[in-house]
Amino acid sequence: MKRRLLNIVLILSLALSFSTATLAQDNQAPAAKAEAKSYIVVMEDLPILAYEGNVNGYAATKPDEGKKVNPNSAHVRKYEKFLEKSHAQSLAAAGVDSSTMVNQYTFALNGYSAILTEAEVKDIKAQAGVTLVLEDLMRYPDTDSSPDFLGLTGPASAWQTGYDGEGVVVGIIDSGIWPEHPSFADDGTFPPAPVLDDSRPNCEFGNTAHNTNDAPFECNNKLIGARQMLDTYRAVIGADPDEFDSARDDNGHGTHTASTAAGNAGVAASVLGIDRGTVSGIAPRAQIIAYKGLGTLGGFTS
Repeated sequence: MKRRLLNIVLILSLALSFSTATLAQDNQAPAAKAEAKSYIVVMEDLPILAYEGNVNGYAATKPDEGKKVNPNSAHVRKYEKFLEKSHAQSLAAAGVDSSTMVNQYTFALNGYSAILTEAEVKDIKAQAGVTLVLEDLMRYPDTDSSPDFLGLTGPASAWQTGYDGEGVVVGIIDSGIWPEHPSFADDGTFPPAPVLDDSRPNCEFGNTAHNTNDAPFECNNKLIGARQMLDTYRAVIGADPDEFDSARDDNGHGTHTASTAAGNAGVAASVLGIDRGTVSGIAPRAQIIAYKGLGTLGGFTS
């Protein structure tokens, strides 16, 4: 039995599991509040993964050592609602409408992001229960890795000892993914895809109402999911008509990094019609879920 590749890990910079508030604005239009920016508010109460039951009436949600949290358990859902209520109360205490909230974080981080003015930020910073308020920063794509850098190619290295990604799910946070690429084709030999949560569409392609070239695609046991995570970007900047308002890749960067990390083995490659032989991902037997966290100009931390 092939051993798992455990050293391919892409880390979320702040948190997993977002639940998104409805924005009181069209998806194509930037946020209209005068001189407002996006901010991330970190709250004092512990998130679900660390909460040990110190709030009266709310049982502990921190999983035992070696165990995973069950997001569907009654205790977890109850405490999650408690945290989300505190986020709304924080905005209300500063006199801010709840429609300015863009993301809520409850599992790995307790907090929220919102479109706020400097005066509103000042009020929120002064609140009991608020640990930190960070200005949301635009992030930009950058690639600086290779099999040699990861130490996969030398004698007695991972490739030489049978590590090929079997049983691993690789999460790619980038500019989206082009799902029809042969590096993500399912040849029928991959294990069944794990069941994903229902907080967002699991395979977000086919928004032809925004861009007629956004073809529908059904995810498979290789590309198990694709989600657009651009709520703040869409609220602040919007979406140009020629962009894909979905998880589809606009510029190829996310497709490149996904295929480099976990693309299928032995895929025929060409550039401008010139044969370049075959290419393989670092973990060709791993499954992939793609998160579109970068728009055409970049992407916000939240």
